[in-house]
Amino acid sequence: MNRSCSQMIKPILTMVQLLDGWIAASLTQNAYDWFSLQLEQIEDGVSDHHLTTTLASISANLGKTHLVVSTGDLNHAVTLHPGFDPSTWRVDQAVRVRLILASFNGDEAQFAARLEKLTRTVDLNALIALFQGFTLYPAAAVINPLAQAAVRSNEKMVFEAIAHHNPYPAEHFDDTTWNRMILKTFIMQSPLWPVQGIERRVNPRLADSLLDLAQEQRASGKPTSPELWRCVAPHANQRGLAVLLRVIETGTEPERIGACLSLNNVSGGGASQLRTLCQRQGLTQQTTATTWRMISPWQRKAAI
Repeated sequence: MNRSCSQMIKPILTMVQLLDGWIAASLTQNAYDWFSLQLEQIEDGVSDHHLTTTLASISANLGKTHLVVSTGDLNHAVTLHPGFDPSTWRVDQAVRVRLILASFNGDEAQFAARLEKLTRTVDLNALIALFQGFTLYPAAAVINPLAQAAVRSNEKMVFEAIAHHNPYPAEHFDDTTWNRMILKTFIMQSPLWPVQGIERRVNPRLADSLLDLAQEQRASGKPTSPELWRCVAPHANQRGLAVLLRVIETGTEPERIGACLSLNNVSGGGASQLRTLCQRQGLTQQTTATTWRMISPWQRKAAI
């Protein structure tokens, strides 16, 4: 067992072993030999400059092919860490995450300081990979300020690296930071469906903020994402129920479907009445075959 891995708790170590297998399956022998050499050097201890230079050289040496991950391995990963989803990762991103993990020597403060320095020195490709790997890193509490900084980023790909397919925010953000991230998702026209842990992190303050956003968008003639209602319905007060009623009656078809879909697992008299209205308008049947991904406007735009 190498020095850096021996410092990690068992779930992280097992995840690293899975990551090593995915990388091996995704690389040619020559490319894997190059990766193994860099890994060995970093595990032995290198300067921050050396690590930065190595991270920058990965795409040129290994390419940007899709990471080879079997369905069985994905299921195993989820059992180890619910919500972890590397299915969208490229091999260069996985290798960057692996090398960053290899730089951990058991000192959490030092590891956090190194990550902070990397966020200021690496290129965009490496920065995206750095944030994608947050759920695998040790020192989760110590590196939290860096994750919050990613949420504040105006670079959409950096924002989505921490917000999408990543259980770290739902597990470690307080409500203020979480709500800010969800609100920014809609402001940046980023899909909500890849965000992990939505149902357990929705809260009344977030619902009110999103109702304000929807009102602003409606007043300015801008469309409202159908996904927004997913965060409103579970905590809809009288105002929220009235807005949902208006959307179901007069909204666009995607908005109406989104509003009805958001009510599926919501209890309460007001929600029950709205579900009855959805059924009368023929929307309930549509929601049974509809996912949040299917009705995301930004997902449709990205697919064109």
